[in-house]
Amino acid sequence: MLWRAIALSTPLLWSSIAIHCTRRQPNMHLLEAWLERSGDAPLSIVFVESIHGFEGHMINTYNPVSNPFSSEVMTILMAHSHRWKAVDFKFARRIPEVLSGLKPGSLPILETAVLSSRYSIDLPYGKLPPLEEVWDAFHSSQSLTRGYWEIDYLESNLKKIPWSRLTSIEVTMMIASLFEVLPQLQNLVDLHFIDPYSCYNAHLLQFPERRPTPEAPVTLPYLRKLHLVTMRTADEIFNKLTLPSLVSVHVEQKRVWLYRPDPSVFRELLLRSRCSLKEYIYDISGDPIAEDILLDILSSQTMSSLKYLTVEPPVTEKFTDVLTRNLSEGNARILPQLEHLALRWCKKSSGGLLAMARSRSQKFKADGFAALCDLQVWRWDRTLPEGEGLDDGANELEGMLLNIEAYFP
Repeated sequence: MLWRAIALSTPLLWSSIAIHCTRRQPNMHLLEAWLERSGDAPLSIVFVESIHGFEGHMINTYNPVSNPFSSEVMTILMAHSHRWKAVDFKFARRIPEVLSGLKPGSLPILETAVLSSRYSIDLPYGKLPPLEEVWDAFHSSQSLTRGYWEIDYLESNLKKIPWSRLTSIEVTMMIASLFEVLPQLQNLVDLHFIDPYSCYNAHLLQFPERRPTPEAPVTLPYLRKLHLVTMRTADEIFNKLTLPSLVSVHVEQKRVWLYRPDPSVFRELLLRSRCSLKEYIYDISGDPIAEDILLDILSSQTMSSLKYLTVEPPVTEKFTDVLTRNLSEGNARILPQLEHLALRWCKKSSGGLLAMARSRSQKFKADGFAALCDLQVWRWDRTLPEGEGLDDGANELEGMLLNIEAYFP
């Protein structure tokens, strides 16, 4: 009973709410009790709507179905809108009309807003309830610094978004539109950009043309994390940026044989920015080109400060040979500060993986060189001679955390 009393009298324990609204009627009394127990604490709310069971086989795109319980839930939540600190609303087909009751100035402490009006861009944007009114209310919060906007809203309302206040954003938008707003993102710390051509059919992306891109690179002085998902290469974006505070880069691109990145463009970004990159997540797929591009990048002195490396495409002996440290040869300078290495798939390796790990273990650590602290491999196509295994290097790998899933073809 003591713990129950403590829990009921501690508002912060009730300040986070996750609601999955299905065809089963939610317990509104429980929701109201939860909100009452949260007292005056700022609220973080996640709401996910399901319309399974409400919709027939045919979708009416001109009058999309909604979950009737969503409006009830939103009405209860809106009574506490002055306490909304972070909201993540995901609706199935349309936004409940009741949300248009949110007025500018009614969300004084809102910091984070994520709003998805529908599952699919196939549903016509013009037929939806007043999404713009909801965003106007969100944008009116002077505390708003993080957000996620749908592409059709972004492309129609670039000038309405308070870009200069934002510190963290996830945006799916045309590259030309990104370039248009880049100069305004002077306080941005975390940028997650998704090229719409990487996830939508081209016929759905009919938006007005934007003005030409800036000639000189745009400096974003505080940007630390950059995550790019592109259909073509990220080179066009790298060429337009100078990022002196950059510490983490995550690049995703499929079918590299269609659009091959130029490693020198990424190197030039790092040189121009004079930054010290600490984390690199490489997710560019397409054998064997992807591995060659990766090794070109990693062999550069611009990567000498790297501590965390994650590689999603398969790697072979070429990768393990290049990263095997030999203090008497020049390759000792490749990734001298690397401490954490994660590989999705290491294939066609006849002992090179373990040789690389041993060469970077504590036993062979030298002045100016960091030892590899942990090695994670989700799949290793192990083709070692009989009797040779992970235990053979146990002493030399002391101090290194190993998590390797061996696969015997």
